[in-house]
Amino acid sequence: MNNIISSRTIYLNSEENSAGDSRRIDVNIPTALLNYTATSKLRVVLNSFSAAKTWYTINNFNGIFFIGRTNDDKLFPVEINFANYTELSQLESVLSTNIKNVLDNEFTYTGTVTVKYNGNPVDYKNKFEITLSIAVPNIKFVSFSVRNEFNANNPLQAELQNKVIGPSKYNDADEILGGRVNRRTSNLSNVSELIDLFEIKTPDTVFESYYPCNLQTNDALYLRISSLPTNNIESTNLSAISNDSTSLISSDIFAKILLPNDLTTNFIDFLNPNDNFSIDISGSQLTELKFVLTDSKIDLFLL
Repeated sequence: MNNIISSRTIYLNSEENSAGDSRRIDVNIPTALLNYTATSKLRVVLNSFSAAKTWYTINNFNGIFFIGRTNDDKLFPVEINFANYTELSQLESVLSTNIKNVLDNEFTYTGTVTVKYNGNPVDYKNKFEITLSIAVPNIKFVSFSVRNEFNANNPLQAELQNKVIGPSKYNDADEILGGRVNRRTSNLSNVSELIDLFEIKTPDTVFESYYPCNLQTNDALYLRISSLPTNNIESTNLSAISNDSTSLISSDIFAKILLPNDLTTNFIDFLNPNDNFSIDISGSQLTELKFVLTDSKIDLFLL
């Protein structure tokens, strides 16, 4: 049986840190402070965590989708205004306005755009419905969550490289809007071949969410520790390293801290009395700690 020789509590604050970014903690630990022999086995346990929620509910990681024009293979971004929404119904006017702006400018549209959200599970089961007062031929709503290269054929490839850039390439707008997403574009040649974001109820006129919508696209904060071996394993969709979507790989995730369901909460607290998050290392390995906070897509949370 192993005996606990001694224990230490390390208090870390990211307000002022060597990286200059409160989502990162980078600290050196003098050997004399801990004074463990090289042959000692140490257990590092996360006892508590707290952080202010400083990112918007909808931001550039989950608020960008596209309207496609299939007759000439063009894509036009639609941005949901970034803000701290607490109800999906608050998006109705924002979506109506921003969709209409794209249609007016790119489709010479002269009609109205009506977006309705119905939270009644008997009717739409938390879905959006988009209605165009005048039919718009060649219209297509799409979104993207492509981790790697597009590898499409022209003319689609050129349009993707020109328009689907930055966070819009790997985005969670489909979860906000209850739609389907394009995760791969390999060997596609035209906008018409992309997966539709919305279900087409009436061609060129009425579109509806496929699935229930959700304002919460991140369920947790992932506390990653790069300076110590965690001996943990993660699926490759939690990693930016591997392109293989079917394997398990070594992980630097130390803890997964669930976010509160209440979207009005401005502070995140975690208290762990049961050693749920811990790693075992040798005494000689504990010379520095490097932490970073990400979402499930390895993106740093917005500040």
